[in-house]
Amino acid sequence: MTGMLPTLAVLLAVAATAVAQGRPSEFTGQDVGEVTAGPGAPSADGGAWPQFRGARRDATVPAAEAQGLLRQWPAGGPKVLWSIDGLYMGYSGPAVHGGRVFFHDYDDEGRGLTPPGPRWMVRCVSLADGREIWRWSYRRQIRVNHAVTRTVPATDGTHVISFDPKAVLHGLDAATGRRLWAIDLPAQYGARIPPWYNGQCPLLDEGRAIIGVGGRQTLMIAVDPATGKVLWEAPNGAGHALSHSSVVPAVIGGRRQYVWCTLTGIVGVAADDGSILWEALWRPGGGGAAAVQAYAARSPHATIVDWQTNTAVAPSPVVLEDGRIFMTAGYKAGAAMFAVQGGPDGRFAVKLDYTLAHDQFNSDCQTPIVHDGRLYSVDFSVPPPVPSDPKGYFACVAPGDGAVLWRHRGQTFGLGNWLLVGDVLFAMDGDTGTLHMIEASPEGYRPLGSATVVGGHEAWAPLAYVNGKLLCRGLGRMVCLEVGRP
Repeated sequence: MTGMLPTLAVLLAVAATAVAQGRPSEFTGQDVGEVTAGPGAPSADGGAWPQFRGARRDATVPAAEAQGLLRQWPAGGPKVLWSIDGLYMGYSGPAVHGGRVFFHDYDDEGRGLTPPGPRWMVRCVSLADGREIWRWSYRRQIRVNHAVTRTVPATDGTHVISFDPKAVLHGLDAATGRRLWAIDLPAQYGARIPPWYNGQCPLLDEGRAIIGVGGRQTLMIAVDPATGKVLWEAPNGAGHALSHSSVVPAVIGGRRQYVWCTLTGIVGVAADDGSILWEALWRPGGGGAAAVQAYAARSPHATIVDWQTNTAVAPSPVVLEDGRIFMTAGYKAGAAMFAVQGGPDGRFAVKLDYTLAHDQFNSDCQTPIVHDGRLYSVDFSVPPPVPSDPKGYFACVAPGDGAVLWRHRGQTFGLGNWLLVGDVLFAMDGDTGTLHMIEASPEGYRPLGSATVVGGHEAWAPLAYVNGKLLCRGLGRMVCLEVGRP
């Protein structure tokens, strides 16, 4: 047996290199999937909502781009410009660029296709009228697990970056739908598909696609959108695993970086080379405690903190202008504020500023919005009077100490999503598909209007805003609403 040890070591080294470099899989071949063309054509609208939470990844539209917003609706609600019914159960919100709307869908039978069978899809429709321009689909069995589709594509107008429920990353041509490349994170990096499937939305930043991997050796990758070439790989010494949170760009201490939260901790990765700048790790317990503590002891950038996410983490980090980062998560995790500082030697340090217990503030799935130095979010910390009643009250929080300035108990929002246009919040009641228009004010909840626009339950998809148009998706229906003048 001793004579076999050098050979075994070589094999293990080769296997580790193969995982780091990537191996092909049955879902990444050039002949996988097919494009079906439709009758639609791109509109002349030049606006864009190019990815999850918009161009800046903060779910806001500046006041300068919000001119002409209607602050009152007629009795029947905002005008419906077009709608698409019959979508398969999902929470995939739209991305918009160049008059095209991109989103995910699913066909559980593959009707009319050869060979038939379940198909996962990227669809492209016209922003003008909702008619389909193209759809790309490939055979993929995905069982319903709180619906099927749940991520938002990212687009630069030339490419579409799509991350499917089983953690395969696809690059497509935005004009034709032709798939250009694919990366299978479980097969190529040893990433684990999280419970309820992948919920991370790809980030496009400075001409690169940024994806949290959570693989055996790789934490995060930067990818060329045109070719799928991996430009850098961030190391995963702490063993972060893929959950549902998405990567957020930030400039802290003069250094551009990508901030990501997992079930293990929150981390900052250098945008230029993928090096780890700082890492706050949850205080471990159980069998993995010794390994995490040993890693933190030898790492120049890791700190163990007394806060942690539980079961899953869906909200994204909220990066404030002073380098602090607000994080919240469901399953009674509460919330925490982290302070990140860069030193003159280029090294970064992170510390836990404060924490909020789950009965003080807790957003289960969606990410708070920052406006005029305040955080706006649906808060699950206060239960309804009757436990079986709908949950989630809109609240305004002071980020300095986490104090709740107000919490409106007259309306619940469930797991619905929201965005901000100027000083107006559009917030979806996730339990009924009713859209609410609210003035964002630290003084209190100021409703401006409401209308049932998609109906039904589990209307959880992220919203998108482009030049006076608001796109909303319910579980099986998407609508384009006129909420302002272009």
